[in-house]
Amino acid sequence: RSKKRALGPANQHGVKIDTKNVAEAEVSTYITYFEQFLDLLLLNAVKYSPRGYSVDVSSQWKDGAVIISIDSIGPLIEKHEKPLLGNKGFRAANAIKTNKSGDGFGLNNVLKLAELLEIDIRFNLSHRKIVEFSSIPYSDFSVVIAIKNTV
Repeated sequence: RSKKRALGPANQHGVKIDTKNVAEAEVSTYITYFEQFLDLLLLNAVKYSPRGYSVDVSSQWKDGAVIISIDSIGPLIEKHEKPLLGNKGFRAANAIKTNKSGDGFGLNNVLKLAELLEIDIRFNLSHRKIVEFSSIPYSDFSVVIAIKNTV
């Protein structure tokens, strides 16, 4: 359902959401919070992906947990900014330069929901520019979540 909700903004922004490599899993959790968690992650990836690029969602079973990866290209996050990701009100300098609306609460809410749902989450990012748009460097950005509370 999160993908369906993100398709409108993705189409409007010219970004594709690819879910080819998704393993089927049933998650036992508070579904409203879980959907909000996934919505925030997908919409954040769509928002910062350049037109014509894709957000790739994949999942796999590993060590009794479902591992979900959301991979995209976004404004480069500097090394000194990585520890600040998810802090209330924080937005990376290059994200601000995109002039996309935001208040720095999205990833903060994601981290709060992850804690509430007992989901492990980590942000993997590259500090190497792979492309540049409007003088803003972009790099790979990946969110990996592990859900152990599965049925």
